[in-house]
Amino acid sequence: MKPIKYSQFGTLLVVLIAPLLVMFTIQSLFFHPSASGLSLTFTSLALLMAVLILNFYKLDIIIDETHLIFKMGIGLIRKKYPLSTIVGCRAVTNMFISGWGIRFLTNGMLYNVSGFKAIELSFNNRSSIVRIGTDQPEAVIAELSKRISIDQTNIQESTKRKDNSLKYKILLI
Repeated sequence: MKPIKYSQFGTLLVVLIAPLLVMFTIQSLFFHPSASGLSLTFTSLALLMAVLILNFYKLDIIIDETHLIFKMGIGLIRKKYPLSTIVGCRAVTNMFISGWGIRFLTNGMLYNVSGFKAIELSFNNRSSIVRIGTDQPEAVIAELSKRISIDQTNIQESTKRKDNSLKYKILLI
């Protein structure tokens, strides 16, 4: 089987960060370097915005014969999971409070660039889960189930999951 790739563009992050990049770039050019430290500050902020856009403008999920790989943006942030270690995969809907980017959950990690839909992977060699944002969770799950034998009770086409644990609420506060 050929590797399959699913991509999601981080529209919201780009729309929010691109104007800041432009504004900080213009401000860094406006202030003369010898006049104040503001030029250096705006230059640093512009560079930070550029790095954020390069790392979070898209998320790719690639499924090949042996691994599920995902990479964010230009590929500096990437993870590779052997298909042999995946025992469950289900579609989930993240809560708004989970946000976008890389997030710690009470029981794992979330990697997301846009929207609230994701797949949730569970593994045979660890108790933590991994959520990967995608706008096509059903297609990703279908492709995974073709390539590996996942316990059908762990595959759910549409699940709205709310994490109401005390740890999560304390972390939020």
